[in-house]
Amino acid sequence: MSGFKVGDQVEWTSQSAGFRATVKRGIVEGVVPAGTRPASVSKNPNPGAARDHESYIVLVRGKGRYWPRVKHLRPASPQDNAEKETP
Repeated sequence: MSGFKVGDQVEWTSQSAGFRATVKRGIVEGVVPAGTRPASVSKNPNPGAARDHESYIVLVRGKGRYWPRVKHLRPASPQDNAEKETP
């Protein structure tokens, strides 16, 4: 899904190196236009190649900023799962 705006609450499932998947939840902090890269994401000064579509920087409280793939983002559901990280 696309079309998020600054302030929207979103979530996505992430998995690192084959370990247990977790749901990350945060607030859209910035919109990255197609063909550009964000200046900085979290501790990574080089977040990757520019994307051919609008994308979003998401702030997850206590974890930092993320640049998740848009195809994995969805509007945040009501927080009823203890594993979810809150913004």
